[in-house]
Amino acid sequence: MGSNDLKAEDHLELAVLAHMHRLTQGAGSLWTSRRILLTQMVERWYQSLKQAHRSYRNVLEKPSVYPSEVQVILHYHTYFQHLGQTVLYYLQDHYDQTSYRDMRPFTTVVYDRMPKDWFNVEALPNGHIPLNHPEQWTIDLPVRDLAGWVKHRLEDRGYGVSEWSPQGSDELEADRLFEAIRSYHALRPLTPKEGPYFYALLVFPEAYIERVGDLSHTLAEDPSVLPRLLEQEKRRGRIIGRLRRLVEALYHHDIEPITWFESS
Repeated sequence: MGSNDLKAEDHLELAVLAHMHRLTQGAGSLWTSRRILLTQMVERWYQSLKQAHRSYRNVLEKPSVYPSEVQVILHYHTYFQHLGQTVLYYLQDHYDQTSYRDMRPFTTVVYDRMPKDWFNVEALPNGHIPLNHPEQWTIDLPVRDLAGWVKHRLEDRGYGVSEWSPQGSDELEADRLFEAIRSYHALRPLTPKEGPYFYALLVFPEAYIERVGDLSHTLAEDPSVLPRLLEQEKRRGRIIGRLRRLVEALYHHDIEPITWFESS
């Protein structure tokens, strides 16, 4: 694939991310807490589940009052809760306390949760830093931002966990996203140790709990949306699976798959 498959602004955004990561590499040495690596993901997930379970308990106790919400809980929530837990086990298998120490020198400033409007292209002509929301910065491996960028693009193309786009080639979509990863890699080379974390971040369904309420309202209006969303998740698995294999070739290093996610 050629670089023309990416928009000029895509290249610019990736260049800004790579530049920020190069300038701030080793930022983890300024922090003493081990929370800077990986563990925010675990803490946030369990906090979200506690909140979700409190809400869902009320729904399941009154199924006749909340019929759409019951369908979401039994199908959508159950699947993604299992997927999120699987990703946490995946991280536990691939990273331990030694990994935290070894990877600390590679940590950089990143977004805690990359906002949709993180990039301010209008700031560039004035010579200003084109990054919105610095108050949301934290310290972690830089692939956290790269994974956030890729997930935004998947959502924009209708491959998000609560989106539906029946058209398009999954293989071509994966190749287009891989072109973006290569564009970033040319400016800030990826390391093999980042591979499993990048993959886990792509698979992790972090935003799904926030969308369950919206999905319940949509399901009440269109009952066919739920099976379509689950089919869309299969397509997301195929795209991320192909991305994993392409990135393996870039790293020259194996990235173990979550097989049931890629083939479900």
